[in-house]
Amino acid sequence: MLKNILDSFKKFNSINLQINKTIANWIVGILIFSGIVIIIWNANWTFGDDIQFMCTTAIRNPIFHAFGNGRFFPLGSADYNILLAIPFGHTITAHLIWNSILFLICAIVIFNYLKKITNNDYLVSVICFVIMICSAAFMRVNMLTFFPENVICLLFSVFILCVWNGESRQLTKYYIYALISAIYVTYVKEPVFGVFLIIAFTRLLFGFRYLSQKDKNFYYALITNSIIYLIVYFYLCFCTFPTQFYNEGRCFSRGMELFFKQLDFEPILIIVVILSIMRLYYVNKEANKNRLFFDSLLFAAVGYFFAFYILNLCDDYYVLPCVFLSIPSFAYWLHYFRRQKMLFIGCSFFLLLFAYRDSHVSVKTVENILRARRNDMTVVNYLCDRLREGKKIVNVVLDNADPRFSFVRDDNMNKWNFFITFVFNGIKVPIKQVNKLDSVDENTIVLFQTRGQSIEDLLSQAKMKNFFLHSQVADTKIYVSRATL
Repeated sequence: MLKNILDSFKKFNSINLQINKTIANWIVGILIFSGIVIIIWNANWTFGDDIQFMCTTAIRNPIFHAFGNGRFFPLGSADYNILLAIPFGHTITAHLIWNSILFLICAIVIFNYLKKITNNDYLVSVICFVIMICSAAFMRVNMLTFFPENVICLLFSVFILCVWNGESRQLTKYYIYALISAIYVTYVKEPVFGVFLIIAFTRLLFGFRYLSQKDKNFYYALITNSIIYLIVYFYLCFCTFPTQFYNEGRCFSRGMELFFKQLDFEPILIIVVILSIMRLYYVNKEANKNRLFFDSLLFAAVGYFFAFYILNLCDDYYVLPCVFLSIPSFAYWLHYFRRQKMLFIGCSFFLLLFAYRDSHVSVKTVENILRARRNDMTVVNYLCDRLREGKKIVNVVLDNADPRFSFVRDDNMNKWNFFITFVFNGIKVPIKQVNKLDSVDENTIVLFQTRGQSIEDLLSQAKMKNFFLHSQVADTKIYVSRATL
């Protein structure tokens, strides 16, 4: 019985599925075009970290991130400075057009790389490209301006392609391009330096005898770049110990709860972790130059994942580069199984099943961002109109509010002040924070940050009987007096 099942599976697995170059290019072209349209569609600022542009590029000032509280990523959004050279570069439309350009380049580079490593196996290339596009956060980081992960993915794709060409052609120029990409992206987000350390040490420790002198010099340069970053980072950020780290008040999960929470954000990382463990076992037994390159990317992906586990930061966009780094490994092994007529259909189905799940999260995220583009600035403009009429705005933090969320609430009020100041063309109209509703009357608009506070506690206050919920932006509920009806 079992033998019959296995024989049937072997016959099923031997089916030679193919798609030609034209069909593959059309599929990828439609996905890229759809992504560009979605990125630019209904362009508008959204409430939140867009504040970093409202005091920089949106008013024609350059943007470079400062350091402190354990953070050092000076080039995190520096690429937007290129917009200062064009007349309408200060607008949100220009920012999102720039995002769409980065998205386009990244998609073209990675798809061409997938074709190279699979010897123009268009079916495998398309499958892996779809996995990337369907990643829970891939569209999110390209639709919003404040995520440096879009630049990280772009520079990783350039780095991977250039290293591949450098090793296969032994041309110095490709190593120079790869090193420039590595140096720049190292200063885009803090854990990135670890990616290059893992890649370099994997190649040097397990594949030293396969490397040419040019290869070795390149990996030595990668290690040097990471060490320089670490020295600068610790010198600038830890000469005086920070009073509060960036992640304080953001995620309270710990241990295995945090681990599984991260995997739930991006379930395909389950495959990444399992595959990396399998390859770690075999990497020294059957060292192979090509496989070792993909293994190094896979190990770097897992290392990046655990960096945010250690930092206690949890969200889908944090681990997006992990998925991106693992895509070449997926492509290589799918192509290998396909040539060996081993498990290709099963592995492809398994990967696409995770991509299908991720696509639901991605679609929901896209819908939420488009909704925020329609609503957020409308509400901000409404508040500014009421301020012009002489009304007051207060941000209510109740006495029994969870103190662990104080960082989040303070950050939230800072954002409201920035957004309102931006609409008032730089004129500061500060929002007052109150713990009691004694000063609240019909001439007041109430902002209530729901994280760490119960809405029932607010509504139980006698004065709130005269107020109704007007709108909600992010985690803030906005109440206005019934007298305005």
